[in-house]
Amino acid sequence: MADYPIIFSAPMVCALLDGRKTMTRRIAWRESKRQAGVFSDPKDREARPSPWQKVRPGDRLWVRENFARVGTTDPGFFVRQADYPDCASQYGFDGVPPPKEVGYKWTPSIHMPRRLSRLTLIVTAAKIERLQAINKEDVISEGVTERDGFPIKDVFAGWHEPFAALWCSLHGSDAWDANPEVVALSFRVVRGNIDSTEALAA
Repeated sequence: MADYPIIFSAPMVCALLDGRKTMTRRIAWRESKRQAGVFSDPKDREARPSPWQKVRPGDRLWVRENFARVGTTDPGFFVRQADYPDCASQYGFDGVPPPKEVGYKWTPSIHMPRRLSRLTLIVTAAKIERLQAINKEDVISEGVTERDGFPIKDVFAGWHEPFAALWCSLHGSDAWDANPEVVALSFRVVRGNIDSTEALAA
């Protein structure tokens, strides 16, 4: 069993907390040096496996999210961006920064230390596939549940489009069309720090 940090945006943290997200996809191959800015094909000898290819069922992922320290006392206390719905919704798929009116200076998720993580994901399955191989059930498991106000499960055409938009917001406008190989991870969510009793017993 191994532990890995994993970054999620505020809307996706909300989906984890709500029980709507039980799956995530991550790039399977690092970008090629001679194809800078373009997703590498595994057939390219310069492409290297990403760390996500090491993840196996039973491994644990501790969630990193945007946070802010409140007050000047040590150690003080911390708030998470996902706990502010208006802020989280505006910092969504389009990447618009959160409103300054919230009053907190958010620290990027990549800097969240392990001790502040509040969500632990227990990996139940891992597979490598092309991005566009995603099916409707997996789109829903990714936490994308609606298209134009209609439940994804009831949409017969274009059900993948909201997920494609989310992917492009994270990886670039041509990221969906590039159709890279990804590591698709399924998991169950434990509400607790990775070193907490709840996570250790999961």
